[in-house]
Amino acid sequence: MATIVEHRKHPANTLTARSIKATLVPAADEILALSAPDGQPRCIVRINIAERTVVADLNAKSVRKAIATIRANGPEACAVVLQGKLQPDNTLAEAGLTVQLKAKAEAAHQNGTRE
Repeated sequence: MATIVEHRKHPANTLTARSIKATLVPAADEILALSAPDGQPRCIVRINIAERTVVADLNAKSVRKAIATIRANGPEACAVVLQGKLQPDNTLAEAGLTVQLKAKAEAAHQNGTRE
């Protein structure tokens, strides 16, 4: 027989949060297709995930920097992270884009070898 838990019996276990922090991991090779021309301060990006579309307003300079890092090291050596506060309308407020080199590729680069 299944056990049914009623959450109303435990009001002390209810918390309140100011926001939902979201971390998205887009494919590095897809970042190369983004357009962030010089002179533009912002870059609007749409990310499709789990039957929804999240929209992020990014600093164009960070997008250009991410593209340069991926081109220099190759998409397979990079991990892309997009973070921000998820809003009810599926926008990512205060969004930031970063690219990190994967540890395996970084170690091989320091040893002077390429995998």
